[in-house]
Order: sequence, then C-alpha cells, then structure tokens
Amino acid sequence: MFTENRQLEMEIFVGFGASETFMSGLRRGLLDATVTVCDGAGTVVTANPKLCQGMGSRISGLVETSPIPKLIKRIQEAGGTVLDPDTAEISQVEGVRKAISMGYKQIGVSVASAEDLRKLRELEKKHGVEIICFGVHSTGMPETEAKEFLGMVDVATGCTSRWIRAGITGRAIAQFGTAIPIFALTKRGKELLLERAKEVTDPILINTQKLPVLPEERQPKPLV
Repeated sequence: MFTENRQLEMEIFVGFGASETFMSGLRRGLLDATVTVCDGAGTVVTANPKLCQGMGSRISGLVETSPIPKLIKRIQEAGGTVLDPDTAEISQVEGVRKAISMGYKQIGVSVASAEDLRKLRELEKKHGVEIICFGVHSTGMPETEAKEFLGMVDVATGCTSRWIRAGITGRAIAQFGTAIPIFALTKRGKELLLERAKEVTDPILINTQKLPVLPEERQPKPLV
C-alpha cells in the first residue's frame, strides 16, 4: 500500500464490505460503474469489478492522499479513471459527476458525510441516473448528522457509531452481520446486498425479525 507496486486487482477480503458489495454489483449488472477511493490516486471511477475490490479492500477511512504517478498509470491501464491525477483529490461528488459525464447510469459510490449525500441526491434528480450510496466511516458522526445521513443513504455500515446504531431502528429493511453490521435502508440497497450474498461462499443464515439485531457481547466498545 502507498507504493507504486500496490496490489490493485483482487478478490474477496471480507464478506460484505463496500468494495466487495460494489464488486458483486458490477459483476451482476446492478451497477455499471463505481466511485471509490484509492491511496495514491484519490477518487477513482471504474467498471472493473476486480479493480474496485482491489483498491478498497485493504484500506478504509482514507481522507487524504498524495499522487503516485506509476500507480495512477496502472489504475488507468486496468480501466480506472482517476478524478485528478495531478493532486489525487478525494471528492466523491465530483467523482460521480465525472461518472455521469462518461455516460454511466447506475453508479455506486462510497460516501461518508450527509453534506455529500445531499449533493449526490441532487445530481441523481438533475441527470436522471441511479446513484447507490453506501455510507461508510461514520464513527464519531454527530447525532443530528447521523439522522440526516440515514435518511438519504441506501446502505450503511454501523462502524462503531453510537448514533448510526441508535437511529437505525425502524429504518433498516435488511441487516448483514452483527458485530460491524451492514444495513440496507432502501429496496435497491437490499437488492445490492442480496446480490453480494449470492457470491459469498460461507454458510448464510436468513431469518425475519425486528431490526437491528445487535448482541451485546458482539458489539465494539466504546461506541463513538
């Protein structure tokens, strides 16, 4: 990582991470492009499932990076479009804007703030595209932002967020995992996670019950 020789195209790392879910979405036709972040490159648009997975699987919570020219070239050769090769800018909103300009209509994007979500929903309406927003890195998010966040996102990870977990009751329509749970809040978010489940090779329990299911002994501490 953080080198020009960083591994880029990979298979599974965890069961239901954002990059794994987006990878399955690309493979199975629910998405035609993703907008995610890679160290050494910043925001990247791609339709290559393995590249999407490889860029995101080894790192989370990236908020700033510096350009690594040879790595950026490798990403481009693998089918990725780097938002700004000169600065390695991280901007998911501008990344989605770029994806729309490239002709993509079903776009998956990782997003970590309510402010970005508002802008993405505006782009969705303006351009008549479908933007599947996967909420990530919510640990430490204030209560008011968490409520707004949950009102706009399609899928969200619980991270170690006190307020995401507290606000999910009555909103989640599907849950995957219990320690660091992934919640679907919209029908299209649920469909994306179910497509991911079809590619998971480990045994899976499917049940119906009130959500969320958060066994005390399985929760990270402290929640923030």
